[in-house]
Amino acid sequence: MRFGVLGPTTATTATATAGDGDGDGSPLELGPRRRRELITLLLLRPGVTVTADALADELWQGEPPPAARSTLQAHLSVLRRVLEPGASPPYRLLVTRGSGYALAVSPADLDTGRLDELRALARRALDDGDPVGARAHLERALALWRGEPFADLADHPAAEAARVKLAEDRMAVRADLLSVRLDLGEHDAVIGELRVLTSQHPLQERLHAQLATALYRGGRQADALTVIRQARQTLADDLGLEPGPELRELETAILRHDAGLGRPGVPHVGVPRTGVLATPALTAPTLATPATAGAAGAAGGRLPLLGRDRELAVLEQAWERTATEQATGVALLSGEAGIGKTRLLEELARRVPAQTRWGRCTQVSGAPAYWPWRQLLRGLPAEVVGAFGAVRDGDGPVRFEVALAIGRHLAELASAGPVLALLEDLHWADPASIAMLEILAGELTDVPVLLVCSFRPGHGGTAAPGDPAGGGQDGEPLRRLLGVLARHPALTRVELAGLPPTDVGRLFGAVSGMAPTPVQAEAVRRRTAGNPFFVVELARLAATTSAGRATTAGQATADGLATAVDQAAAAGTLPTGVRDTVLARLAAMPAGLTRLLAAAAVVGREAALPVVTAAAGLSQAGALDAVDIAVAAGLADVPAPGRLRFTHDIVREAVLVGMGTAERARLAGLVADALVAHQGASVPAAVLAHHLRVAAAGHPDLRAAQAQAAAARAALAQFAFEDAASLAGHGLDLVPGDRPDLRVDLMVIRGEALRRSAAFAQAQQVLTEAAGIATAHGDTVRAGLATLTRAGDAVGGYSSLFHVPVPGLIADLDAAAAALPAAEGDLRLRLLTSAAVRACYGEPAAASRLIGRAAEVLAEQRTTRPGAAEEPAGLLIARALAAWTPAHTGLRLAIADTLLATVEGPPSGELVARHLRRAVLWELGEVEAAEGESAAFNRRLRQVRDPDFDLLDRCWQAMHHLYAGRYDQAAEVAAILGGPLPGVTPGAINALTQSANTIHGITAWDRATLGDFLPQVDDMEEQVIAEWALIRALALVDTGRPEAAAREVRRLVRPDLADVAPGAMEPVYVVLLAEIVAQLVDAVPDMAEWATGLADRIAGYGETLVTFVLGLTCMGPATLYRGGLALALGRVDEAIADLRSSLVLADRTGGVPFVIRTRRRLAQALGRAGHADEARQLDRAAARDAHTIGMRLPYSGTPVPDSGT
Repeated sequence: MRFGVLGPTTATTATATAGDGDGDGSPLELGPRRRRELITLLLLRPGVTVTADALADELWQGEPPPAARSTLQAHLSVLRRVLEPGASPPYRLLVTRGSGYALAVSPADLDTGRLDELRALARRALDDGDPVGARAHLERALALWRGEPFADLADHPAAEAARVKLAEDRMAVRADLLSVRLDLGEHDAVIGELRVLTSQHPLQERLHAQLATALYRGGRQADALTVIRQARQTLADDLGLEPGPELRELETAILRHDAGLGRPGVPHVGVPRTGVLATPALTAPTLATPATAGAAGAAGGRLPLLGRDRELAVLEQAWERTATEQATGVALLSGEAGIGKTRLLEELARRVPAQTRWGRCTQVSGAPAYWPWRQLLRGLPAEVVGAFGAVRDGDGPVRFEVALAIGRHLAELASAGPVLALLEDLHWADPASIAMLEILAGELTDVPVLLVCSFRPGHGGTAAPGDPAGGGQDGEPLRRLLGVLARHPALTRVELAGLPPTDVGRLFGAVSGMAPTPVQAEAVRRRTAGNPFFVVELARLAATTSAGRATTAGQATADGLATAVDQAAAAGTLPTGVRDTVLARLAAMPAGLTRLLAAAAVVGREAALPVVTAAAGLSQAGALDAVDIAVAAGLADVPAPGRLRFTHDIVREAVLVGMGTAERARLAGLVADALVAHQGASVPAAVLAHHLRVAAAGHPDLRAAQAQAAAARAALAQFAFEDAASLAGHGLDLVPGDRPDLRVDLMVIRGEALRRSAAFAQAQQVLTEAAGIATAHGDTVRAGLATLTRAGDAVGGYSSLFHVPVPGLIADLDAAAAALPAAEGDLRLRLLTSAAVRACYGEPAAASRLIGRAAEVLAEQRTTRPGAAEEPAGLLIARALAAWTPAHTGLRLAIADTLLATVEGPPSGELVARHLRRAVLWELGEVEAAEGESAAFNRRLRQVRDPDFDLLDRCWQAMHHLYAGRYDQAAEVAAILGGPLPGVTPGAINALTQSANTIHGITAWDRATLGDFLPQVDDMEEQVIAEWALIRALALVDTGRPEAAAREVRRLVRPDLADVAPGAMEPVYVVLLAEIVAQLVDAVPDMAEWATGLADRIAGYGETLVTFVLGLTCMGPATLYRGGLALALGRVDEAIADLRSSLVLADRTGGVPFVIRTRRRLAQALGRAGHADEARQLDRAAARDAHTIGMRLPYSGTPVPDSGT
C-alpha cells in the first residue's frame, strides 16, 4: 500500500515492480472529508501511535462533539475495510495499540519517503559522475507534488509544521535540480527560473549564487555582480547581516575571472556551500581573572543554585497553597538533561518545612515495578505486597486497588504534617508507576501532599545508550499521564531553560577558579545553550587545561587562564557535546578508575561497591582508591557507606557510549555473577534478568531465558503488565530450540500481560500460537492454559459480565477442554465455564450445551472428591445469562439470590450478584425493591472503591435518566465514559464503549435523529455486537426509507424467528424488531409475516420491562411492542388492551418517553375503534410531555416546537 500526501491524500495498492516506487496502483476511495482528514492525521506520523483522545482533539480542532470517540471508531472501522477489504482482526495496516491507533506503515510507504529516496539517488548519481541520471531523479521528485502538501488538512494547525518542512524540501529539490542543470551547461536556460525564484525567496543566498553563476557563464559579468550586490543589500536591510562565505567567495572569483568558475559544477546537490562559519577564538578586552579562593565548588562543595529564583518562587507558592489549604497539589517540572531539575528540587526541599520524600525513576532495565513509589514510601504498603500474587478475579481493576493503598499511605504520612513528594525522571518510569500517579491525581484531593514530578519533554520511554528500551511504549503512558495532570485543579508548571550569560559566568568561575569576562561568558553560554551541567563540565576541562600550564611556582599565569577560558568558549577546539566532554575527561583517568566506572555504568546510576569491585576485578584497596579519584573529579559520589553513584545520568551515559558491545556483554555477565554471590536469592528477579539478557547478547541462553520467565511472572503478579510483556518477549528471543515447554510458558505470560494492558489483538495472536505449539508437542495442559488465558479465565466478578469478543474463542475453549486428560477436571471446568459465559452473548445453544458439560464435570468431581466445592460463581452467572428472557425472571432471581448467599472471595462477586438482582427486579417492575438492592450495591461499592463497578453504576443511572427522559443527565454520563478512565480494566472499557453509544442511540431514537447516528452503528456492528445492525434498520424507518429497512430485516432474520434463539441477547433484539416491523407493515405488506412471528414470541414476555442483560438498557414495557404489532396486524381490540397495560406500567415506573410512545399508539388504536375524543386527549398529552422533555412525537414525524416558541 502506498500513500500520497503531497497534495490531496491518496492511497493506492502497490503494483509497482520491485525497485520502482513510481508504478501505477489501484486507487482507493477514502470517503468523505472527515474520514480523509482522519487518515491524513495518522499519515502525519506514520507508524506512530496516537491516542484516541489526541486524534479526536485534532480531528475536531479542539472541539470534539459528545460522541467523538464512537464517531472516531466508526470512521476507523470504515477505513479498515477500505484499506484491507475482506480482512478480519487483527488488522495489519490501521492497528490498535493500547488506547490509541496507528497506521502501521513506514515513511518509505509515503510519497514523502519516495521524495527522500529520489534525492538520495540523485546524490549518488552525482558522486558517480552521472549528472544526467541525477537530473532524471530530481525531476521525478518534483513531479511527486500534486498540490499543497496535506491538502485534506487545509485548516488544521497539526499539519502546519509538516507543510513548512516540505516547502523547504521542495525548494531544496528545485535548487538541486538547477545546480545539476548548471553542471550540464544549461546556464542560459535556467536564468529566467532563477530570476523568479530569487524574487520569491530574496533571503535564499544559494539561489542568488546560482543566478550569478549562470549570468557569469553566459558572459554577463556585470549582471552577475549586480545580483550579488542586490543580495547583500537585501540581507543588510532585512536582517542586518552580511552575505555568507559562498556569495563573498563567488564575488571575489568573478572579479578575479577565476578559471574554475567557468566550468560546470557549482554547487553540489544537497550540500550548499553556504554553511555555519566556525566562531573565531575570542579576544577579551581584559584578561580573565582567577575566581575568589573560597568559591563554592572549587573545593568540592555544593555548587550554587544560579538563575532559578523565579522557578523556585513558583514551586514555593505551590507548596504554600498545599500547606495552607490542606489540599493535594501537583507540579510538573520539565527540562532537558543537565538543565538542573534535581538541583532545583534539592533547594526546594531545603527551604520548605515539609516531610520530604524522594522517588527516583531509573533508566536501567530491571528495576522492580513501582520503583519510584517504593523509594518514596520507603517500601510499598503491606496490603499492597500482600495483594501481589493473590488469586484475582479475572482482569479486575487491580492497579486501582494498589493506587488506593498508596494513597492511604500518603494520607497517613500527611496526618503528621504536609508532605513534599518528589518524583524524579518520570520519562524513565515504568508504566505501572505512571498508572499509580494517573489514578492518584484524581483520587487524592484533601490530603496535604504536593506531588512534584520532573521529566524530560519528548523523552518518554527512552533508555540510556546500551540499555534495552524500557516499558514506556514510545512514551505513550507518560503522554497520557501528562494529559490527565493537565486537568488537575491545582496544577503548577515549571519549564527550565538555559542560564543567562551572567549566571553562566558565575557558575563557570565557581567550578574552574577562573572568572570569565562578559564576552567569554556569552561565548560559553552560546557553546552550552546555558545548560548548567555542560557549563560545569567545560569549566572542569578548562581548569585541567589551566593546571597543565601552571608555572613552576604552582601559579597559573593570567595569559594561561585567559587561554583556557577562550578554549572552553571557542567552537572547534574542545568536544562539541556533553558526553564528548565527559569522555575527554575520562580519557585522562587511571585505568583502575575506568574499569570501576565501566562496571558501575553497567549496573546503573547507583550500585553496591562490593558488586562493582568484583565485576571490575579490582582489589578492595584498588576500588577505594578509584572511588576517591572519581569523587574528587566530580564523576561520582558516595551516597551511603558501600554505595557508589554517578553524579549525573549523563556521566553514566558517556561511560556506556565509550564501551563496545562485547565489553558490555562481558561486564553484564560478571555483574550478574557478582550480584548472586553477594546478595543470593534477594537479587530482584528483574535485575538479574536484565544483566543475564545483556550478557547473552542475543544468543540462545537457557539461564537467561529462565531468568526472563521468573522476572516476567513476578511483574505479572505485581500487576506490572507492560514490564511482564517486555520481559517475556526478551525471554522468547533467548529460548533454546529444545525447550518448547519454556517457550509456551513465556508466551502465556506475555499473552496475559498484553491482554491485561489492552493489547488484545497481539495477545490473541501470541496465545493462539502458544496453544498451537503446545498441542503440536502433545502438551494439552499447557494448550488449555494458553486458551484459557485468551479468555481471561472469567469465572466470577465483573469480567464475567463484560469482556472483549474474540471470534472463534468459544470453540477453542470447548476443544481445549475436550482434549484434556481425565485428571485435569479443575482446568476443564474453568475452560467450559469461561466458554459458557461468552456463549450466552450470541450462541445460546452452545451456552446451554457448555453449561451442561460443566455441570457433568462438577458432578464427577463431587463423586471422586467428597467435599468438593459448590457450584462456582462463574457457572451460576452463566446459568443466569442463559436464562435472560422475560419468561425466566423467577429462575434468574433465584440464581442471583444463590450467588449472593454463597459468594466468597473478592467483593466483585457480591457486586455482580447484587447488580444481577437489581436488574431482574427492575425488569419485573418492582421499582422500590430494585432501588433497595441498588442502595445495597452502592454501600458495598463505597467500601471497595472499584472503578469498573463505579462506571457500571453510572451506566445504570444513565439507563434510568433515559427511561425518564432526562437526556442531558444521560449525556453527562456518556461524556464521562468517553473521557480518560484511569484504573478501569480493558474489558470494562469495551463494554462501556457500547454503553456510551447506547446512550447516544436511545437519545437519537427519542429525538428522531437516528439518521445522524448511522456511522456509529456501522462501527458497533462490526466491532462489538451484530445486533447493532437492527439500529440501522430503525434509522431507515426513522428517515422514511421503509423498503431499505425491510431489506435489512429480511437479511437479519427469518419470518418465524427460528434463528433468534432464547438467551441473553433475545429480549432487546426481539422488541427492536417489533418496533421496526410494526411501522413497516402498511408500506411493505410482506412484513406482516414477521409481525405475526414477533407477536407470538413477545406473547411470552408478560407484564415486564424489557431490559438488556447488563441492566444498562431498558426498552420499556413488553406490552408496548405487543400492542404495536397487534395494531399493525389489524387486531385493534387486542392492541388497545395491551397498550392500556403498557401505559399503566410505564407511568408507574416513571418511563416518560414510553408513556409518550404508548399514548401515541393507543391514540391510533382508539381512533380506528371510533373513540376519537379519547384519542385526541392522548395525543395532546403525548405532545405536552414530549415538548417538556425535548422528545419528538413518535409514529408521526411531527416535531415538537421548542420551549421558546
